[in-house]
Amino acid sequence: MNEMSQGFEDNLATHKTAITLPFLANKTMGPVAFDLELDGDIIDSMECVSGYCSRGVEKTMESLTWTQAIPIAARLNPEAAFFAELAYVTALESLMESKISHRVILIRVLISELSRISAHLKYLVEVAFAVETQTIAHLLLRDREVILDLIELLSGARFFSNILRPGGLAADVSEGFLDRTLHFVETLKYRIKEYNDLFIFNQSFLKRATHLCVIDENILRGLAASGPNLRAAGVNRDSRKFKSSTAYAEFNFEIPLGRGKFGALGDTYERVLVRVYEILESLDIIKQCLDKINALKTARLEVDSSWTGREEVVVKGEAISRVESPAGELVCYLLSAGDLTPGRVWFRSPSIDYWWILPQVVKGESIEDLPLILASLQISAQEVEK
Repeated sequence: MNEMSQGFEDNLATHKTAITLPFLANKTMGPVAFDLELDGDIIDSMECVSGYCSRGVEKTMESLTWTQAIPIAARLNPEAAFFAELAYVTALESLMESKISHRVILIRVLISELSRISAHLKYLVEVAFAVETQTIAHLLLRDREVILDLIELLSGARFFSNILRPGGLAADVSEGFLDRTLHFVETLKYRIKEYNDLFIFNQSFLKRATHLCVIDENILRGLAASGPNLRAAGVNRDSRKFKSSTAYAEFNFEIPLGRGKFGALGDTYERVLVRVYEILESLDIIKQCLDKINALKTARLEVDSSWTGREEVVVKGEAISRVESPAGELVCYLLSAGDLTPGRVWFRSPSIDYWWILPQVVKGESIEDLPLILASLQISAQEVEK
């Protein structure tokens, strides 16, 4: 018996099959491939294969001027483009010691929460597609389109707004933007109840998602993980609440945590449920933003006068900023050598944490549940490879 036939006999004896699934997660996380070893339909081991979308975002930014690099930062993760821009600009403002006006802070928070809701709605779309619930997916996309329309009204672009500038914004809010945003908030609050009845609390989805791919909080703490996946395991950590320099200090909102009421702490269902509650909290923050903006005595956009709009040499030094993106804490580190271009740009994205533990957490799960598990973790291959 030759070596090939001997290996085939060994596989038959152990009932294990080795397969490769190229680009399985193309809809949910980007182009990646998985090398799986199956015992029947149970995943015995998995190797994640990346390298299909490496774009060199950080090095590209280092070859551009400080403001030219802003729209490149948005390419870190197209589904949460605004947060990478915000992390970069916030770090740059720390280097420049810029003073940000209250109106600018409020508008940035408003855009952040709209972008968070957009990302969470897209997340729910991917979860719905993973369980073949097409109708709900299209209803969710309908509401997400409204947010993209609002971003387009504000900046002229739907995904990559490029509206941030060091010390301020490229432009003030457009006419009718605040009224349309308020109408969206009131509409989505009503529709969330509809989505809960049709999908989130539907018994078929509950049976499918509860007790699936439970991730213990100790594993997540060991990785310094963050975001809704961590909070679904019951860990109370959110940069918007616990960073002293945060722009959210004047807003009242709760941090949704996993409770294990329907399944287990840290399972797939809790990860989905936490994001649904986060949408409701974001709607409340937006409503507070609108009230505060309308109550301001000045309707004029004020920006830091130390940045004149032309490219300037940024003083030598280094700075780091943290923003709470839809997937978790996004860190941006900047190093300036006193030139017209960044000396070093580095991002630590939240997706990398869950990318490393993915083979560990899917072991023992059924292969038919793999698309749902991947959708629930909200891993971005673009963020992993940068």
